[in-house]
Parts: sequence; structure tokens; C-alpha cells
Amino acid sequence: GGGGWRSSGSNSSTINIYLVPKDERTRSSEDVANDLRRVLSNIPGVTVTARQSTNFMLRMSASNTDSISVEVRGYDLDTAKELAIKVNEIVQAVPGITDTNISRDEGRPEQILRIDRRKAADMGLTISLIGRALETAVSGSTASYLRESGNEYKILVRLSEEDRTELSDLFDLTVINNLGKPVVLRNVIVSESQEGPTQIERKDQERIISIRANFTGRDMGSVISDIRSGLRSLPIPKDFSVQFGSDYEEQQESFRELLIGCIMAIVLIYMVLAGQYESFKDPFIILFSIPMALIGVTVVMILTDTTFSMYAFIGAIIMAGIVVKNAILLVDYTNQLIHIHGMELFEAIRLGGARRLRPIVMTTLATVLGMLPLSLGLGEGGETQVPMARVVIGGLLSSTLITLVLIPVVYSYFNWKHKPKNIAVTQ
Repeated sequence: GGGGWRSSGSNSSTINIYLVPKDERTRSSEDVANDLRRVLSNIPGVTVTARQSTNFMLRMSASNTDSISVEVRGYDLDTAKELAIKVNEIVQAVPGITDTNISRDEGRPEQILRIDRRKAADMGLTISLIGRALETAVSGSTASYLRESGNEYKILVRLSEEDRTELSDLFDLTVINNLGKPVVLRNVIVSESQEGPTQIERKDQERIISIRANFTGRDMGSVISDIRSGLRSLPIPKDFSVQFGSDYEEQQESFRELLIGCIMAIVLIYMVLAGQYESFKDPFIILFSIPMALIGVTVVMILTDTTFSMYAFIGAIIMAGIVVKNAILLVDYTNQLIHIHGMELFEAIRLGGARRLRPIVMTTLATVLGMLPLSLGLGEGGETQVPMARVVIGGLLSSTLITLVLIPVVYSYFNWKHKPKNIAVTQ
């Protein structure tokens, strides 16, 4: 129920349900949450949301139920509330959205006491005097402390409960002004009834309302794209903005950092190979195997219905360092046949491909078979590693098959000066 850190009130509650181990059930946590949502959604007078609880790294694998946050930023509370309701309607209409929630609850009834500053000044009262009087009457103020037998007790001065239940009783209080004369508060205070927010969220020094949504069956990128398309038709009031936050911001930041990491990995591979070969040409030939791996990655992700998540991006970085080893074996042995054994270009390419076929296939199969258990997602939490393993397997298989054809062609193009003299070129 209500209470605790950032509680929204006693009218809301959270229930945590722990599932039995994965090998003892036939449904995933996402399936259980979907079933609970269908069963509990028909309770009258109650709004129920159900979702599986995961850490951030697991949420980046979009095959799981995720949360999306759309932030409405602006100062005016009433305008922000109206805009948040419209944004919530757009989010609910997107396919795959299971439930939504507006972070700002309905306002609580409250009484606003407004002080007529001109009258208060004429009667010798200050705002601080009036404020302290009301605080003492309602909440109480510490007058002194009582010490008895080594114990200290606070002496709290406050109106009795029956004297502070009615607002009119507070207005009948008298306050001593600067001249020492009593003044009735009713003469300088006006009461207004209105609703006030239970809490006001802020981000980057701006007031915000968050529309949080859970989704299933789709990846975060496509859901965000549909929401963004719906928001284009929504008129945004002046001094207001609608932005995506929460997991989407973290995902985009992670993808940007991983993209930089992937580029740096390729550059470092080139630098190491250039130092080993003492050439800028041969490492460039070897790097042609990396783009070919993207073909296998795309095919495997489509066939297995796997979303390209953060773990998949990590797998792509790992793959970049693995796929070049086939081209290294091929180019290095071909160089030996040409420069050490004095073979002509096309004969060296043919013999090098034949003799390096077996070690290339053996190393590829060893890596693929080693990644196979991870790609199946076996065991508790194994699904988090699935995208990474599938990216490595798909990229390695396609790169191996294409490398055996592409690298010899590229190698012959860059080393055309070694073509055998007995080959006639015809047009």
C-alpha cells in the first residue's frame, strides 16, 4: 500500500510475485504477466498493470516486456495534465502496448490560504507572523524541553484536535501584531478550495509528467517509431515539449558508445595487421571479410526472429575480431607461396585456397559449435546471451563462405602485377 519512498498514496499498492525456476514451468515470465493482465483488467474501479521485472541489461534485449517513457515538459500544471492525457491516448493506440500509466496522479483536495498583504501590512502583521501562527495551530511548534530523570521530552504547543478540525476555527485565531494588539486572522486571510498534485517530478530543472507504457511482442525501436509518428499530429502548446526518456535514452546512449567501440575495434585490427605484415595493402584486403559477415547476421536475425539489441551489438564487436582470422590464414599462406616459393599469382591463389580450406572450416566449426549452447538460451537467464551468440554464428558462417571466394578475387586485384605470363587476356 501507500508509504515508503516516492509513494503516490494509500490508494495504490505493488505486489511482487516470484516464479518457480525456469525448468519447472512451461511459460515465460512475459507469458505469466500477459495472462495476469487479462485476468485482472476486468476488476471494476481498479487499474492494474502487470510486467516482468528485469534489470537494465536484460531490458535492452527487446524480446522481453519493456517500459517506454514519454515525458511532457512544461511549467503550467493544468496544461501539462491535458497534454499528458492526449499523449497517453496516442501511446495506447500503438500496437503492442499492453498498459500505460501517467506518473502524476489525480490532485488531492486542498485549501489554499491567501494572505491579503496590503491589509496585513496596515494591521501590523507580517507574512512570517501569520505563517508561524498557522503552523503552531495545526502542526505544532516546539516551545521547550522537559528534562526528568535523565530523559528529555519535547514540549509541543498545538491546538487540541477538536479545535483544528474546522477551517473556520483557524480563521478565528488571533495574532499579536507589531504593536502588541491582537488581530483576528479572518481579516487578512481568504480561503480557496482546489486540487493540488501529490508530487511534482522534475528533470533538468523542468517540471515533467511521464507517460510510462509496457509493451510486448515488438522491439522497442519499432514501438518508439510508431509513437513518434502519432506525436507529429499533436499540437504542442508554447513552452512545452514532448520527449522520450527512461530506457530509450539509455539504449540510444549505449548504442552510440558501442558504435564507437566497433569502429575502434576495426581500426585497431587494421593497425595490428599493418604492423605484422609491414604493409597497408594486405590488412585492407583482410578487412573485406567484415562487411560480408553482415549478410549472415541479417539472415540469422530474421530467421530466428531475434531483435538487434545491445547484446547483439556486443556480439558484432566480438565477431569483427573473429571473422578476419579466415582471411588472415588465406592471405598469409598465399603471400608465402608468392614471395618465398616464387609461385605465380593465380597458381598461388588456387593452391593457397585448397590447402587452407580445411583449417578455415575447422576453426569456424569449432567457434560455431562453442557458441551453439548460448544461442539456444539454455538455463536460467540464458536468453540474455542469445542475441550475442546468434550474431557471432551468423556472421562467422557467411563470412567464411564468402571469404573463400571474395578474398582471392580482391587479392588478385591488388596484386595484378604478379599475374603469370602464360595467361592470355582477351576481350
